[in-house]
Amino acid sequence: MEDRKAPATKVDFADLGQELRQEMMDLKLAVNTRFQEFEQRIEQQLADVGTRIVTTVFQLAEALQSRLTDVERSDATLKHRLAMLEERLTELEKRLNIPPQRVQ
Repeated sequence: MEDRKAPATKVDFADLGQELRQEMMDLKLAVNTRFQEFEQRIEQQLADVGTRIVTTVFQLAEALQSRLTDVERSDATLKHRLAMLEERLTELEKRLNIPPQRVQ
């Protein structure tokens, strides 16, 4: 055990300075390591969020495309039925000798 009342020498101060520098370097290394780990976790989470957003957008696009296809099919069916009705009405007008009327 050292004598705590003995005067400090230049060597004691140099040793203390070296120990402090080493501790600061160790602390700096630990902080850098933790920061890099944090940065990697954030990058991974951002990549996951981006993937989920893109997946959700594609799912939405597929659902909308399916709905649009159904609407277009329904529209085509309705137009076909309307054309059939117009054709039948024209045939009735011909049989009854009724001139076509203008629709405004």
